Amino acid sequence: MATLCLVPDEADAREGDHSRRPSGLDPALRYQDPLAKVAIRLGPAGAFAVSLLVYGVLEKLVLPMASGYFHLGGHPSTWRPDIEALVNGFVFVPTIFAAYVWQIDGVRKVLAGFLRPESFSDEEAFDEFVAKVTKWFHRERWWLLAVVVAIGGTLVQGLWLWNPDNPVPVPPWWEEGEPLSRVVALCLAPLLWYVAAQVVIGELRLAWTLRLQWQQLGRSFRAGSGQDDAGVAALSRHVGILTTIGTIVLLNLIIGALLPQLRATAASPDVTQWLVIIWTAYLIVVPGITLALIWPAHTAMSRAKDERIGAITERVMAELALAESSAEADTSIAPRLERIEETRNLRALLHKELARWPLPNPVRSVSWSAVVPLSLSVLTTVLDQFA
Repeated sequence: MATLCLVPDEADAREGDHSRRPSGLDPALRYQDPLAKVAIRLGPAGAFAVSLLVYGVLEKLVLPMASGYFHLGGHPSTWRPDIEALVNGFVFVPTIFAAYVWQIDGVRKVLAGFLRPESFSDEEAFDEFVAKVTKWFHRERWWLLAVVVAIGGTLVQGLWLWNPDNPVPVPPWWEEGEPLSRVVALCLAPLLWYVAAQVVIGELRLAWTLRLQWQQLGRSFRAGSGQDDAGVAALSRHVGILTTIGTIVLLNLIIGALLPQLRATAASPDVTQWLVIIWTAYLIVVPGITLALIWPAHTAMSRAKDERIGAITERVMAELALAESSAEADTSIAPRLERIEETRNLRALLHKELARWPLPNPVRSVSWSAVVPLSLSVLTTVLDQFA
C-alpha cells in the first residue's frame, strides 16, 4: 500500500515544542510496492495507454495477425479476437491499470484531506494516531499478498479455467493449436492479477484506516460543513471513480457470462443464474465499499453535530426557565425572549450547516452504484432474448 510520512516539524513537536502542530500526512505519501514506484511516473492516463498498447493492440491485434487467425468481419460469432477479448484488451484491462495508478494518489488525498490537525481538537490524540498510521503503513508488506494472488490466479487460469478436461471449461478466445497465444496470455496474466489485487487491498485498507481514524479521533472532530472539507472533496471523487471502475468490471463479467450467445453456440442453461450471482455480488461489494468508506465518518459527524446542537438546546431551556422566573417575579422578560430567539436561530443555523455525511449526496452515491448493475442486467436480459 502506501508509506505514510510525518512532516519534518513533527520531530520538534515530539520533543516538546508544541507551538507548531504537524500538518498531518506528508504530501509525498506513496505506495511501497515495487511496481508502484515505476507506475506512478506514468500517471493514470499513461498506464491506460501503455496497457491498451500491450493488452489490446499487441496481444489482440498484432499477435493474431502474425499468427494468421485474425478476423473481424461478418457475424460477431466468427470474430477472432471475440467480443469479450476486445472489451478486455481495450477497456477492462486498461481501466484496471489506470485504477491502480490513480489509487496511489487517491488514497493519499483522502487520508491527507481528513487527517488535518485543524479538523480535530485533541492534539495529542491526533499526533499519536498519525504516528501509529505512519508506522503501520511503513512496515506493510501487503504487496506480497498481491504477488500470491497473481501467482494463484494465473495457475487457476492456465490449469483449470482453460483446461479442456474441466467439467465446465472456459475456452480461450483463440483457436486451438495456438500455443504462442496461450504463452503470451499466461505471461501477461500475473501483472493484471497483481494490480487488480492491489486495487482491492488498497480500498480495504483505506476503509480500515478511516474507520480507526473516526473511532479514535471522532469525539474531537470539529464539526463543520461537509461541503467545504478537503477530505470530503477527495472522498467524493474517490467514490465516484470507484463506482465507475466497478461498472466497467461488471460489464466485463456480464459479457463473459453471455459469451456463448456472443459466439452463437449453445448457451449454458445456468447463464441467467450466473447473471443474478454477478449482479448480486456487485450490488453487495461496490455499495458496501462505499458505505465502509463513509459510515464511520457519518457516525462521528452525527455525534459531533448532535452534541453541539444539544448544548444549544440546553441553553434555550435554561433561558426559558429564567424567563419563567422573571415572569413570576413581574420583571421584564423581553430581553430574555430576544436572547432565546437568537439562540434558537443559532440552533437552526447549526442544524442546517453542520453536515452528517462526508459526502454531499451520500444517498445518490450509494444508490447510483446500485442502479448501474440493475440497468446492465436489464440490457443483458434483452440481449439474451435476441441472441
